[in-house]
Amino acid sequence: MNIRKRQHGSTIVVAIIVITISVWLSFKLVPIYLQNGAVSSVLDNIRQEVDVSKKSNADLQQLLLSRLGFEKIDRINQSNFAELVKIERTVEGFSMTVQYDTRSKLVANISLVVDYKKTIKVP
Repeated sequence: MNIRKRQHGSTIVVAIIVITISVWLSFKLVPIYLQNGAVSSVLDNIRQEVDVSKKSNADLQQLLLSRLGFEKIDRINQSNFAELVKIERTVEGFSMTVQYDTRSKLVANISLVVDYKKTIKVP
């Protein structure tokens, strides 16, 4: 009987530890996913814009950067645009691919890495 009481108590401690770690990871992951959702929303809005396929690559770059700035997303900017965003012209229109990874430091030399990639095709 004495052993069962110890096991019962340790179960509560383990549950508290698991809940604490889950909440802590949520605080690290939620902002990253919110930012990725905002980038997806900006790309979807660009796809739905009227006559966007007639814009030049420079105009598309300015359009994307201005909308990302409006959403307060500074991950993609003028200096790293060519590295993170690819615009390819097709017969019908163009495709735009945004690809990057976000790192969030957890503890010491352990980081959480979230990869993001989204492609839109505009006729």
